[in-house]
Amino acid sequence: MQRAYYSNSIQEFLLNSEDSILGQLTANHSNRTLEELQVTAWRKQIKILKDQLA
Repeated sequence: MQRAYYSNSIQEFLLNSEDSILGQLTANHSNRTLEELQVTAWRKQIKILKDQLA
């Protein structure tokens, strides 16, 4: 069983586009209802993490 919706090295995370990361998150969120608020939260979290790691 997969424990994370997204897993990659920091370098790859920084190189991947926000849409690519979000695509992996949403693909691994299957079998559950995906709310717009969750997608918005993920987008903001990705941006914050990329800014802080850069």
